[in-house]
Amino acid sequence: MDHKYYVQAYAKKRVDAILPVPDAYPLRGEFGAGFVSEFSALTALLKRIYADAAAYPGAYACELYPLDSAPRGRGVDNESNGSLDRIVKCLRVLCDCGETEDGVLRVRARAFKKQIKKVKNHTAILEKLEEFGFCFALESADCLSLAYPDRPGIIAALKIYMDCWNDVLHDEYIKSEIKRNGYGCIAYYYDYYLFDYKVTADPGELDPAQAVKDDSFTWDAERKNTYINFYEYAKKYPAIRFSNGDYYIGKKRVCTFRYDDRREFLKLKLRNPGKYIAEIERLTAHLQTCFSGAARKCSRCGCLGNDPDACNNRICWRLDGVDYVGCSMDSFYFNDIKTEDIPRLFALLACEYDIKINQEETQCANMKTRCN
Repeated sequence: MDHKYYVQAYAKKRVDAILPVPDAYPLRGEFGAGFVSEFSALTALLKRIYADAAAYPGAYACELYPLDSAPRGRGVDNESNGSLDRIVKCLRVLCDCGETEDGVLRVRARAFKKQIKKVKNHTAILEKLEEFGFCFALESADCLSLAYPDRPGIIAALKIYMDCWNDVLHDEYIKSEIKRNGYGCIAYYYDYYLFDYKVTADPGELDPAQAVKDDSFTWDAERKNTYINFYEYAKKYPAIRFSNGDYYIGKKRVCTFRYDDRREFLKLKLRNPGKYIAEIERLTAHLQTCFSGAARKCSRCGCLGNDPDACNNRICWRLDGVDYVGCSMDSFYFNDIKTEDIPRLFALLACEYDIKINQEETQCANMKTRCN
């Protein structure tokens, strides 16, 4: 399909990124024997809706920025993606204002009318939902019903999904993170708009490796292998904890690995590069540049009330005879990560945070080497 608008490319990306629902996985609650099947059908329906939005974005009142004239930028990207978010936002308002009964969502009409006003251009989206089989009926002055006659179980699955998402947002740790960093800090916030099955999963029972594989679902084989190998290598360090796409030591996030439609990046939080410059010198050239030409420079901003001339966040190091001054509030970004780079990158974290590789595993590896 030839795209005229940015939003069409984003809608197509969503179609491709919707994950298949596993036949069985640990659920957040007792959702009934047919939930997984109905939820799988719901994700397939959303996939059809996004495909339709890619073909006819104007029918959803999406923001139409032409590919050949509008520059790519934060406004274009955010508004294009945000106009697609409204589809799921409309469904969420319905669910938040209603309860399911006998395969029908009975919605408090007054509450719905108040809340739906917050969703821009909602009328066009509700009309499109009707075209896809959702049936609205005003049962009384304060009761609006939503049904899906072709497959009634989809309504219950939709309500359960939205309730699960509310549970995610009410988690005390996530609430504090949202307050500090905004909704974007939730690793699967974007995936919420894709009906990611992990929202309905018990996070304590779900295999973290499955989430890592899901994160790389749309990537090419080389990037996918590197991403998975990075996760597996992190397990060699008992002090490192993986959670929702990020790597922590205690409560401190020390590493983020992402890949989107523009670039792949690995972000390391390092404060004392000058103390382990020998490890930095061992990096391959394309990684070492993060500490030289591509290094984030101190801008003397006086952040957090610091004296620009004596800032506690200033960090210094010397590489190849050149002195560098950076900022510990920022991070070091690495691109084009290869599997062979992984041990050296973890060596930097080991030096920075004084963490040790699992000695038992190392001894086993050495024994295998000697035996071979």
